Amino acid sequence: MTELTNIWMEMGSYNRYAETKLAFFIGLIVAVISVVNSSVGQSFGPIFVLRGGNAAIMNFAASVSLAFSLFGVLPDLRSKPIGRWFIPKRQSDNVYYFQSIASYSSATSWLAATGIAVANDEMSRARMLADQIYVVARITSRKFHLMQYALFTLCAGWLLSWLPSLSAPAG
Repeated sequence: MTELTNIWMEMGSYNRYAETKLAFFIGLIVAVISVVNSSVGQSFGPIFVLRGGNAAIMNFAASVSLAFSLFGVLPDLRSKPIGRWFIPKRQSDNVYYFQSIASYSSATSWLAATGIAVANDEMSRARMLADQIYVVARITSRKFHLMQYALFTLCAGWLLSWLPSLSAPAG
């Protein structure tokens, strides 16, 4: 039972870490949107590069990225994230890793896979704790996936924003 309690506390730590990353990333995206829409940094420099090439494309990408990040703040238990094709998949299953826990079909199947020995008189408590671990792992996994989507969208938008200026004839 102690092992389940430790896993439960670790899932809470992962969830707090995901929330911290999301809050930082939301602030970063708001700053990027502010820089893109400001008149500062007209000459070449770090701010000019950060702004991207085309403001409309950059604003769109940053807004979509912000939407992904804000959706990550809402707890949701969707089991299958959309668009996982560009995120590397783990080769081995780790019953202690939150994304592996979230990939199980239920808390009961995850608890059985751990092989943790639980006394008969503790079984109902172990199932409740496993349910809580499973729910928090799924919420945390979704937060990390949405943040990956947001980061991918922002970077792709930044790269795409330079295409119009690179393809324009020099003049």
